Amino acid sequence: NGAALSAAPEITLTASEAITAEDSVMVKTNGQAEKITGVNSGVHAENAFGYWASSNQAVFNICYDPSQNKYLWVGSTGPSNSGSRTLSMRVGTPSANGETLTWGTLTEMTALGYPEAHSEYLKHAINLVYDDTEDKIFFCYRDDENSGKLRIGWVTISGTTPSIYGQQLMHGYTNVESPSCWYNGTNGQVNVAYSWANNSGRIYTNRVYKVGTQPELSNDTHITGNNNYSGQCVDGAFGNGCNALVWRRTSGSALPVVAVTGAGSGSQGAPSIEAWATDLDSSNVGGNSGVSVCYHATANKFVAMWHGDGTSTAQNEIRARVITCSTSGVTLSGSVQDVATVTSSGFDTLMDIHYDSNAEKIVFTYRRANATKLKTASISGNALVFDTEYEINSGTANMIHSTIDTTKDKTLVMTDLGGSKVFTPPATNLDATRFIGFAKASVSSGAEVTVKVASNTSTRSETLTPGSTYYIQDTGGVGTSIPNSGTIKAGIAVSANKLLIRG
Repeated sequence: NGAALSAAPEITLTASEAITAEDSVMVKTNGQAEKITGVNSGVHAENAFGYWASSNQAVFNICYDPSQNKYLWVGSTGPSNSGSRTLSMRVGTPSANGETLTWGTLTEMTALGYPEAHSEYLKHAINLVYDDTEDKIFFCYRDDENSGKLRIGWVTISGTTPSIYGQQLMHGYTNVESPSCWYNGTNGQVNVAYSWANNSGRIYTNRVYKVGTQPELSNDTHITGNNNYSGQCVDGAFGNGCNALVWRRTSGSALPVVAVTGAGSGSQGAPSIEAWATDLDSSNVGGNSGVSVCYHATANKFVAMWHGDGTSTAQNEIRARVITCSTSGVTLSGSVQDVATVTSSGFDTLMDIHYDSNAEKIVFTYRRANATKLKTASISGNALVFDTEYEINSGTANMIHSTIDTTKDKTLVMTDLGGSKVFTPPATNLDATRFIGFAKASVSSGAEVTVKVASNTSTRSETLTPGSTYYIQDTGGVGTSIPNSGTIKAGIAVSANKLLIRG
Protein backbone atom coordinates (compact mmCIF):
# COMPACT_ATOMS: atom_id res chain seq x y z
CA ASN A 1 0.00 0.00 0.00
CA GLY A 2 1.32 3.44 -0.92
CA ALA A 3 1.58 6.06 1.78
CA ALA A 4 -0.87 9.01 1.47
CA LEU A 5 0.12 12.60 2.25
CA SER A 6 -2.07 13.47 5.21
CA ALA A 7 -1.72 17.25 4.92
CA ALA A 8 -0.61 19.21 1.86
CA PRO A 9 2.17 21.72 2.67
CA GLU A 10 1.02 25.30 3.22
CA ILE A 11 1.95 28.40 5.17
CA THR A 12 0.00 31.38 6.50
CA LEU A 13 0.96 35.02 6.00
CA THR A 14 -0.68 38.43 6.27
CA ALA A 15 -1.91 39.72 2.90
CA SER A 16 -0.63 43.18 1.99
CA GLU A 17 -3.46 43.52 -0.57
CA ALA A 18 -6.58 41.70 -1.71
CA ILE A 19 -5.55 38.29 -3.06
CA THR A 20 -7.72 35.91 -5.09
CA ALA A 21 -7.70 32.13 -4.80
CA GLU A 22 -4.93 30.52 -6.91
CA ASP A 23 -3.09 33.83 -7.37
CA SER A 24 0.69 33.30 -7.48
CA VAL A 25 2.15 34.75 -4.30
CA MET A 26 5.47 36.27 -3.24
CA VAL A 27 6.67 37.12 0.25
CA LYS A 28 7.61 40.79 0.74
CA THR A 29 10.66 41.99 2.62
CA ASN A 30 8.39 42.79 5.60
CA GLY A 31 7.14 39.19 5.68
CA GLN A 32 3.71 39.90 4.22
CA ALA A 33 2.25 38.27 1.11
CA GLU A 34 1.70 40.01 -2.24
CA LYS A 35 0.38 38.69 -5.53
CA ILE A 36 2.30 38.75 -8.80
CA THR A 37 0.80 41.28 -11.19
CA GLY A 38 1.64 42.58 -14.65
CA VAL A 39 0.83 45.94 -16.23
CA ASN A 40 -1.58 45.86 -19.14
CA SER A 41 0.79 46.52 -21.99
CA GLY A 42 0.03 47.53 -25.53
CA VAL A 43 -0.83 50.36 -27.88
CA HIS A 44 -3.50 52.87 -26.88
CA ALA A 45 -5.85 55.03 -28.95
CA GLU A 46 -4.50 57.56 -31.42
CA ASN A 47 -4.27 61.18 -30.31
CA ALA A 48 -5.40 63.69 -32.93
CA PHE A 49 -2.87 66.16 -34.32
CA GLY A 50 -4.73 68.73 -36.42
CA TYR A 51 -3.45 70.56 -39.52
CA TRP A 52 -0.82 67.98 -40.22
CA ALA A 53 -0.39 65.47 -43.00
CA SER A 54 2.53 63.98 -44.90
CA SER A 55 1.65 66.29 -47.81
CA ASN A 56 2.63 69.36 -45.80
CA GLN A 57 5.30 68.02 -43.50
CA ALA A 58 8.95 67.32 -44.27
CA VAL A 59 10.71 66.78 -40.96
CA PHE A 60 9.91 66.63 -37.23
CA ASN A 61 10.99 65.30 -33.84
CA ILE A 62 9.50 64.88 -30.36
CA CYS A 63 10.84 65.01 -26.80
CA TYR A 64 9.43 64.54 -23.29
CA ASP A 65 9.97 67.19 -20.58
CA PRO A 66 9.78 65.42 -17.18
CA SER A 67 9.79 68.64 -15.15
CA GLN A 68 6.64 69.85 -16.92
CA ASN A 69 5.18 66.40 -17.69
CA LYS A 70 4.71 67.57 -21.28
CA TYR A 71 5.73 66.50 -24.77
CA LEU A 72 7.27 68.89 -27.28
CA TRP A 73 6.85 68.45 -31.02
CA VAL A 74 9.03 70.49 -33.42
CA GLY A 75 8.52 70.15 -37.15
CA SER A 76 8.20 71.88 -40.49
CA THR A 77 4.75 72.88 -41.68
CA GLY A 78 3.44 74.56 -44.80
CA PRO A 79 2.25 73.76 -48.32
CA SER A 80 3.97 71.12 -50.42
CA ASN A 81 6.63 72.13 -52.95
CA SER A 82 6.96 75.52 -51.33
CA GLY A 83 9.85 77.54 -50.00
CA SER A 84 7.56 79.10 -47.41
CA ARG A 85 7.63 76.23 -44.93
CA THR A 86 8.07 77.22 -41.31
CA LEU A 87 9.49 75.38 -38.33
CA SER A 88 6.76 75.18 -35.70
CA MET A 89 6.31 73.84 -32.16
CA ARG A 90 3.42 72.20 -30.36
CA VAL A 91 2.97 70.95 -26.76
CA GLY A 92 1.27 67.66 -25.86
CA THR A 93 -0.33 67.20 -22.44
CA PRO A 94 -0.69 63.59 -21.23
CA SER A 95 -3.73 62.34 -19.34
CA ALA A 96 -3.54 61.26 -15.70
CA ASN A 97 -2.66 57.68 -16.67
CA GLY A 98 -0.43 58.80 -19.55
CA GLU A 99 -2.27 56.70 -22.12
CA THR A 100 -3.70 59.61 -24.11
CA LEU A 101 -2.66 63.21 -24.69
CA THR A 102 -4.01 66.49 -25.99
CA TRP A 103 -2.01 68.56 -28.46
CA GLY A 104 -1.93 72.36 -28.18
CA THR A 105 -1.90 74.87 -31.02
CA LEU A 106 1.01 75.46 -33.41
CA THR A 107 3.58 78.10 -32.46
CA GLU A 108 5.88 79.30 -35.23
CA MET A 109 9.58 78.95 -34.53
CA THR A 110 11.30 80.29 -37.65
CA ALA A 111 11.08 80.27 -41.46
CA LEU A 112 13.02 77.45 -43.09
CA GLY A 113 12.14 76.40 -46.61
CA TYR A 114 12.94 72.72 -46.17
CA PRO A 115 13.29 70.53 -49.27
CA GLU A 116 10.76 67.76 -49.86
CA ALA A 117 12.93 64.92 -51.11
CA HIS A 118 12.91 61.72 -49.04
CA SER A 119 16.69 61.58 -49.19
CA GLU A 120 16.88 65.00 -47.52
CA TYR A 121 15.00 64.09 -44.35
CA LEU A 122 17.97 63.08 -42.26
CA LYS A 123 20.25 65.72 -43.71
CA HIS A 124 17.85 68.29 -42.31
CA ALA A 125 17.16 66.52 -39.05
CA ILE A 126 15.66 68.37 -36.11
CA ASN A 127 17.08 66.95 -32.88
CA LEU A 128 15.79 67.46 -29.34
CA VAL A 129 16.95 66.37 -25.89
CA TYR A 130 15.86 67.28 -22.38
CA ASP A 131 18.61 69.32 -20.70
CA ASP A 132 18.34 68.44 -17.02
CA THR A 133 20.70 71.25 -15.97
CA GLU A 134 18.73 73.97 -17.74
CA ASP A 135 15.36 72.30 -17.09
CA LYS A 136 14.52 72.93 -20.74
CA ILE A 137 14.49 71.02 -24.01
CA PHE A 138 17.59 71.67 -26.12
CA PHE A 139 17.30 71.75 -29.92
CA CYS A 140 19.70 71.77 -32.86
CA TYR A 141 19.08 71.84 -36.60
CA ARG A 142 20.56 72.83 -39.93
CA ASP A 143 19.37 76.33 -40.85
CA ASP A 144 18.79 76.41 -44.60
CA GLU A 145 17.98 80.12 -44.45
CA ASN A 146 21.55 80.76 -43.25
CA SER A 147 23.80 78.67 -45.52
CA GLY A 148 23.12 75.43 -43.66
CA LYS A 149 24.73 76.58 -40.42
CA LEU A 150 23.98 74.95 -37.10
CA ARG A 151 21.28 76.64 -34.99
CA ILE A 152 20.95 75.73 -31.30
CA GLY A 153 18.88 76.84 -28.33
CA TRP A 154 16.33 75.80 -25.73
CA VAL A 155 12.56 75.60 -25.59
CA THR A 156 10.67 76.37 -22.38
CA ILE A 157 7.13 75.12 -21.78
CA SER A 158 4.52 77.02 -19.78
CA GLY A 159 1.17 75.28 -19.73
CA THR A 160 0.53 74.51 -23.38
CA THR A 161 2.72 77.31 -24.72
CA PRO A 162 6.29 76.66 -25.95
CA SER A 163 8.78 79.52 -26.28
CA ILE A 164 12.35 79.87 -27.55
CA TYR A 165 15.11 80.64 -25.08
CA GLY A 166 18.65 81.67 -25.99
CA GLN A 167 18.48 80.73 -29.68
CA GLN A 168 21.88 81.04 -31.35
CA LEU A 169 23.18 80.63 -34.92
CA MET A 170 26.61 79.02 -34.94
CA HIS A 171 28.89 80.72 -37.49
CA GLY A 172 31.75 78.21 -37.52
CA TYR A 173 30.71 75.99 -40.44
CA THR A 174 28.28 76.21 -43.31
CA ASN A 175 26.51 73.22 -44.83
CA VAL A 176 26.42 70.98 -41.75
CA GLU A 177 24.28 67.87 -42.06
CA SER A 178 22.27 65.55 -39.80
CA PRO A 179 22.98 67.29 -36.47
CA SER A 180 22.32 65.33 -33.29
CA CYS A 181 22.35 66.11 -29.56
CA TRP A 182 22.32 64.21 -26.26
CA TYR A 183 22.73 64.97 -22.56
CA ASN A 184 25.93 64.26 -20.64
CA GLY A 185 24.96 63.61 -17.03
CA THR A 186 28.52 63.74 -15.67
CA ASN A 187 29.24 67.36 -16.54
CA GLY A 188 25.61 68.43 -16.86
CA GLN A 189 25.95 69.60 -20.46
CA VAL A 190 24.54 68.76 -23.86
CA ASN A 191 26.81 67.40 -26.59
CA VAL A 192 26.19 67.95 -30.29
CA ALA A 193 27.58 66.17 -33.34
CA TYR A 194 27.19 66.59 -37.09
CA SER A 195 28.82 65.81 -40.41
CA TRP A 196 30.39 68.74 -42.26
CA ALA A 197 29.59 68.43 -45.95
CA ASN A 198 32.18 71.06 -46.93
CA ASN A 199 34.94 68.90 -45.45
CA SER A 200 34.09 65.61 -47.18
CA GLY A 201 31.43 64.72 -44.61
CA ARG A 202 33.84 64.35 -41.71
CA ILE A 203 32.24 64.01 -38.27
CA TYR A 204 32.61 66.71 -35.59
CA THR A 205 31.38 67.04 -32.02
CA ASN A 206 31.19 69.85 -29.44
CA ARG A 207 30.04 70.52 -25.90
CA VAL A 208 27.41 73.15 -25.18
CA TYR A 209 28.01 75.66 -22.40
CA LYS A 210 26.06 78.76 -21.41
CA VAL A 211 27.10 82.43 -21.49
CA GLY A 212 24.40 84.64 -20.01
CA THR A 213 21.20 83.40 -21.60
CA GLN A 214 22.76 81.94 -24.74
CA PRO A 215 24.28 78.56 -25.55
CA GLU A 216 27.81 78.45 -26.94
CA LEU A 217 29.86 75.62 -28.42
CA SER A 218 33.21 74.45 -27.14
CA ASN A 219 36.03 73.95 -29.62
CA ASP A 220 35.08 71.14 -31.96
CA THR A 221 36.63 67.69 -32.00
CA HIS A 222 37.16 65.94 -35.33
CA ILE A 223 36.42 62.30 -34.55
CA THR A 224 36.74 60.61 -37.95
CA GLY A 225 40.51 60.59 -37.99
CA ASN A 226 40.73 60.34 -41.77
CA ASN A 227 38.53 60.56 -44.83
CA ASN A 228 37.83 56.81 -44.84
CA TYR A 229 35.54 57.32 -41.87
CA SER A 230 33.60 60.31 -43.16
CA GLY A 231 29.90 59.74 -42.88
CA GLN A 232 26.32 60.83 -42.41
CA CYS A 233 23.53 60.79 -39.84
CA VAL A 234 25.69 60.80 -36.73
CA ASP A 235 24.09 60.06 -33.36
CA GLY A 236 25.43 59.90 -29.83
CA ALA A 237 24.70 58.83 -26.26
CA PHE A 238 26.48 59.24 -22.93
CA GLY A 239 27.19 56.55 -20.35
CA ASN A 240 29.98 54.91 -18.36
CA GLY A 241 31.88 58.22 -18.33
CA CYS A 242 32.10 58.58 -22.12
CA ASN A 243 30.23 59.50 -25.28
CA ALA A 244 29.56 56.81 -27.90
CA LEU A 245 29.10 58.32 -31.37
CA VAL A 246 27.77 56.28 -34.28
CA TRP A 247 27.25 56.96 -37.98
CA ARG A 248 27.19 55.44 -41.46
CA ARG A 249 30.47 55.59 -43.36
CA THR A 250 30.34 57.22 -46.79
CA SER A 251 33.97 56.74 -47.83
CA GLY A 252 35.69 53.42 -48.37
CA SER A 253 32.52 51.52 -47.40
CA ALA A 254 29.06 52.13 -46.00
CA LEU A 255 29.55 50.25 -42.73
CA PRO A 256 28.10 51.33 -39.37
CA VAL A 257 30.83 52.61 -37.03
CA VAL A 258 31.29 53.74 -33.44
CA ALA A 259 33.84 56.10 -31.86
CA VAL A 260 34.31 57.21 -28.26
CA THR A 261 35.01 60.63 -26.77
CA GLY A 262 35.54 61.67 -23.18
CA ALA A 263 33.66 64.37 -21.32
CA GLY A 264 36.22 67.13 -21.93
CA SER A 265 38.04 69.20 -19.34
CA GLY A 266 36.62 72.12 -17.36
CA SER A 267 33.38 73.72 -18.48
CA GLN A 268 34.42 74.50 -22.05
CA GLY A 269 37.05 71.96 -23.06
CA ALA A 270 36.44 70.07 -26.29
CA PRO A 271 35.48 66.38 -25.97
CA SER A 272 38.61 64.24 -25.94
CA ILE A 273 39.12 61.37 -28.39
CA GLU A 274 39.26 58.05 -26.51
CA ALA A 275 38.79 55.61 -29.40
CA TRP A 276 38.76 56.17 -33.16
CA ALA A 277 36.03 54.69 -35.34
CA THR A 278 35.43 50.91 -35.14
CA ASP A 279 33.24 49.03 -37.62
CA LEU A 280 30.11 47.51 -36.06
CA ASP A 281 29.25 45.16 -38.92
CA SER A 282 30.78 43.73 -42.10
CA SER A 283 27.64 44.56 -44.14
CA ASN A 284 26.61 47.99 -45.37
CA VAL A 285 24.02 50.37 -43.96
CA GLY A 286 21.16 51.56 -46.20
CA GLY A 287 21.79 54.48 -48.51
CA ASN A 288 19.65 57.13 -46.80
CA SER A 289 20.19 55.76 -43.34
CA GLY A 290 22.35 56.42 -40.36
CA VAL A 291 22.99 54.61 -37.12
CA SER A 292 21.16 55.34 -33.87
CA VAL A 293 22.44 54.64 -30.36
CA CYS A 294 21.28 54.67 -26.75
CA TYR A 295 22.75 53.71 -23.37
CA HIS A 296 21.30 50.98 -21.13
CA ALA A 297 22.20 52.27 -17.66
CA THR A 298 21.52 49.07 -15.71
CA ALA A 299 23.50 46.81 -18.07
CA ASN A 300 26.14 49.53 -18.58
CA LYS A 301 26.06 48.87 -22.33
CA PHE A 302 25.34 50.87 -25.46
CA VAL A 303 23.02 49.58 -28.17
CA ALA A 304 23.37 50.68 -31.80
CA MET A 305 20.65 50.26 -34.44
CA TRP A 306 20.74 50.54 -38.24
CA HIS A 307 19.14 49.25 -41.44
CA GLY A 308 20.79 46.99 -44.02
CA ASP A 309 21.28 48.26 -47.57
CA GLY A 310 18.78 45.85 -49.17
CA THR A 311 21.30 44.11 -51.43
CA SER A 312 20.01 40.74 -50.23
CA THR A 313 17.22 39.28 -48.13
CA ALA A 314 19.51 39.30 -45.14
CA GLN A 315 20.29 42.96 -45.76
CA ASN A 316 16.63 44.01 -45.54
CA GLU A 317 16.80 43.72 -41.78
CA ILE A 318 16.70 46.25 -38.99
CA ARG A 319 19.90 45.39 -37.14
CA ALA A 320 21.32 46.07 -33.69
CA ARG A 321 24.39 45.34 -31.60
CA VAL A 322 25.28 45.57 -27.92
CA ILE A 323 28.51 47.52 -27.42
CA THR A 324 30.75 48.12 -24.41
CA CYS A 325 32.33 51.60 -24.46
CA SER A 326 34.56 53.32 -21.93
CA THR A 327 37.42 55.79 -21.90
CA SER A 328 39.62 52.73 -22.46
CA GLY A 329 38.04 52.00 -25.82
CA VAL A 330 35.38 49.87 -27.52
CA THR A 331 34.66 46.18 -26.95
CA LEU A 332 32.52 44.29 -29.47
CA SER A 333 31.73 41.14 -27.49
CA GLY A 334 28.18 40.67 -28.74
CA SER A 335 27.09 39.72 -32.25
CA VAL A 336 24.97 41.68 -34.73
CA GLN A 337 21.31 40.73 -34.19
CA ASP A 338 18.20 41.19 -36.33
CA VAL A 339 15.51 43.29 -34.71
CA ALA A 340 13.10 42.64 -37.60
CA THR A 341 13.10 41.72 -41.27
CA VAL A 342 11.47 44.39 -43.39
CA THR A 343 9.97 44.00 -46.84
CA SER A 344 11.73 46.78 -48.70
CA SER A 345 15.15 48.39 -48.67
CA GLY A 346 13.59 51.80 -49.37
CA PHE A 347 12.54 52.46 -45.79
CA ASP A 348 15.92 52.69 -44.17
CA THR A 349 15.46 56.13 -42.62
CA LEU A 350 12.44 55.02 -40.64
CA MET A 351 13.63 53.94 -37.21
CA ASP A 352 14.33 55.19 -33.70
CA ILE A 353 15.86 53.81 -30.48
CA HIS A 354 15.57 54.81 -26.80
CA TYR A 355 16.25 53.43 -23.33
CA ASP A 356 13.24 53.09 -21.03
CA SER A 357 14.81 53.51 -17.59
CA ASN A 358 11.67 52.41 -15.71
CA ALA A 359 11.18 49.16 -17.59
CA GLU A 360 14.96 48.80 -18.11
CA LYS A 361 14.30 48.00 -21.77
CA ILE A 362 15.60 49.16 -25.13
CA VAL A 363 12.70 50.46 -27.26
CA PHE A 364 12.99 50.03 -31.05
CA THR A 365 10.53 51.70 -33.44
CA TYR A 366 10.68 51.05 -37.18
CA ARG A 367 8.63 50.46 -40.31
CA ARG A 368 7.94 46.92 -41.51
CA ALA A 369 5.35 45.63 -44.00
CA ASN A 370 4.13 49.20 -44.57
CA ALA A 371 3.27 49.62 -40.91
CA THR A 372 4.96 51.25 -37.92
CA LYS A 373 6.16 48.67 -35.43
CA LEU A 374 7.58 48.71 -31.90
CA LYS A 375 9.63 46.10 -30.10
CA THR A 376 11.32 46.18 -26.70
CA ALA A 377 14.36 44.20 -25.59
CA SER A 378 16.33 43.49 -22.45
CA ILE A 379 20.08 42.80 -22.33
CA SER A 380 21.51 39.49 -21.20
CA GLY A 381 25.30 39.58 -21.16
CA ASN A 382 26.16 40.97 -24.59
CA ALA A 383 22.93 39.98 -26.34
CA LEU A 384 19.49 41.50 -26.80
CA VAL A 385 16.49 39.43 -25.68
CA PHE A 386 13.47 40.63 -27.66
CA ASP A 387 9.86 40.89 -26.54
CA THR A 388 6.72 40.73 -28.66
CA GLU A 389 6.42 43.07 -31.65
CA TYR A 390 3.54 45.60 -31.51
CA GLU A 391 1.93 47.48 -34.39
CA ILE A 392 1.62 51.21 -33.75
CA ASN A 393 -0.33 51.95 -36.91
CA SER A 394 -0.75 50.75 -40.47
CA GLY A 395 0.06 52.82 -43.53
CA THR A 396 3.15 54.02 -45.32
CA ALA A 397 4.85 56.43 -42.94
CA ASN A 398 7.75 58.53 -44.17
CA MET A 399 9.12 59.43 -40.74
CA ILE A 400 9.03 57.73 -37.33
CA HIS A 401 10.07 59.22 -33.99
CA SER A 402 9.55 58.19 -30.38
CA THR A 403 10.25 59.49 -26.89
CA ILE A 404 9.92 58.09 -23.35
CA ASP A 405 7.56 59.49 -20.69
CA THR A 406 9.77 58.71 -17.71
CA THR A 407 7.11 59.91 -15.26
CA LYS A 408 4.48 57.32 -16.24
CA ASP A 409 6.69 54.80 -18.08
CA LYS A 410 5.11 55.26 -21.51
CA THR A 411 6.52 55.53 -25.02
CA LEU A 412 5.03 58.09 -27.40
CA VAL A 413 5.36 57.19 -31.08
CA MET A 414 4.61 59.60 -33.94
CA THR A 415 4.72 59.28 -37.70
CA ASP A 416 4.01 61.73 -40.48
CA LEU A 417 0.67 60.02 -41.13
CA GLY A 418 -0.82 62.32 -38.48
CA GLY A 419 -1.56 61.79 -34.83
CA SER A 420 0.39 59.99 -32.12
CA LYS A 421 0.03 56.81 -30.10
CA VAL A 422 1.12 55.86 -26.60
CA PHE A 423 2.64 52.46 -25.82
CA THR A 424 2.73 50.90 -22.34
CA PRO A 425 5.63 48.43 -22.05
CA PRO A 426 5.31 45.04 -20.38
CA ALA A 427 6.11 45.29 -16.67
CA THR A 428 5.88 42.99 -13.67
CA ASN A 429 6.64 42.91 -9.95
CA LEU A 430 7.81 39.32 -10.33
CA ASP A 431 10.89 38.47 -8.27
CA ALA A 432 12.24 34.94 -8.62
CA THR A 433 13.81 34.97 -5.18
CA ARG A 434 10.51 35.77 -3.40
CA PHE A 435 8.00 33.43 -5.09
CA ILE A 436 6.53 30.91 -2.61
CA GLY A 437 3.35 29.39 -4.06
CA PHE A 438 -0.37 29.91 -4.72
CA ALA A 439 -3.19 31.32 -2.57
CA LYS A 440 -5.58 28.68 -1.17
CA ALA A 441 -8.56 31.04 -0.96
CA SER A 442 -9.50 34.67 -1.63
CA VAL A 443 -8.80 37.16 1.16
CA SER A 444 -8.96 40.91 1.66
CA SER A 445 -6.03 43.19 2.44
CA GLY A 446 -4.75 42.69 5.98
CA ALA A 447 -6.32 39.25 6.38
CA GLU A 448 -4.48 35.99 6.88
CA VAL A 449 -3.83 34.20 3.58
CA THR A 450 -3.00 30.51 3.33
CA VAL A 451 -0.41 29.84 0.63
CA LYS A 452 -0.02 26.39 -0.93
CA VAL A 453 3.71 25.68 -1.34
CA ALA A 454 5.93 22.96 -2.89
CA SER A 455 4.38 19.46 -3.06
CA ASN A 456 0.86 20.92 -2.82
CA THR A 457 -1.34 21.44 -5.89
CA SER A 458 -2.87 24.46 -7.59
CA THR A 459 -6.18 24.30 -9.47
CA ARG A 460 -5.65 26.35 -12.62
CA SER A 461 -7.92 28.30 -14.97
CA GLU A 462 -5.40 27.74 -17.76
CA THR A 463 -5.73 24.54 -19.80
CA LEU A 464 -2.71 22.42 -18.90
CA THR A 465 -1.02 19.55 -20.71
CA PRO A 466 -0.38 16.68 -18.26
CA GLY A 467 3.31 15.92 -17.88
CA SER A 468 4.44 19.35 -19.07
CA THR A 469 6.53 21.70 -16.96
CA TYR A 470 5.03 25.13 -16.28
CA TYR A 471 6.70 28.42 -15.34
CA ILE A 472 5.45 31.55 -13.61
CA GLN A 473 4.69 34.25 -16.20
CA ASP A 474 5.16 38.01 -15.81
CA THR A 475 1.42 38.49 -15.17
CA GLY A 476 1.34 35.85 -12.44
CA GLY A 477 -0.21 33.06 -14.49
CA VAL A 478 1.55 29.89 -15.59
CA GLY A 479 2.77 28.84 -19.03
CA THR A 480 5.22 26.51 -20.73
CA SER A 481 7.45 29.37 -21.97
CA ILE A 482 10.12 31.05 -19.85
CA PRO A 483 9.53 34.83 -19.72
CA ASN A 484 12.31 37.40 -20.05
CA SER A 485 12.05 38.19 -16.33
CA GLY A 486 13.62 34.85 -15.49
CA THR A 487 13.02 31.18 -14.80
CA ILE A 488 10.60 30.31 -11.97
CA LYS A 489 9.42 26.72 -12.21
CA ALA A 490 5.78 26.61 -11.06
CA GLY A 491 5.42 22.84 -11.30
CA ILE A 492 4.30 19.91 -13.44
CA ALA A 493 0.75 19.47 -14.75
CA VAL A 494 -0.90 16.31 -13.41
CA SER A 495 -4.22 16.96 -15.18
CA ALA A 496 -5.81 19.53 -17.49
CA ASN A 497 -6.41 21.88 -14.57
CA LYS A 498 -4.17 20.74 -11.73
CA LEU A 499 -0.53 21.67 -11.17
CA LEU A 500 1.80 19.87 -8.78
CA ILE A 501 3.80 22.71 -7.22
CA ARG A 502 7.56 22.29 -7.38
CA GLY A 503 10.05 24.10 -5.18
